[in-house]
Amino acid sequence: MRARLNSSSTGVRERRLELHDIDALMVAAYVEQLGSRTSKPTVKQHLAAIRQLFAYLTSGGILEVNPAASVRGPKYVVKRGKTPVLSALKPASYSTQLKVTL
Repeated sequence: MRARLNSSSTGVRERRLELHDIDALMVAAYVEQLGSRTSKPTVKQHLAAIRQLFAYLTSGGILEVNPAASVRGPKYVVKRGKTPVLSALKPASYSTQLKVTL
């Protein structure tokens, strides 16, 4: 099985790699390069897929170690959540605003 590294946009020439030749530094370089072109959530999703692929190959005995396991993705924090925040009301007034269905 072979993996292909294509970095023509950054000036690195194309080369063929065996799966066991891929290390954490290569995965980190890919994540960094991808981060310069796409959003942080996209990078995190790509890294998760790469981690899962290598975890599968590791559990199947094809690879000895998961090279993507130690690679950290970009930090991305969602500042606006989906959970509504209760206003600064007195605790007694909560019961009048909440509907309870049984």
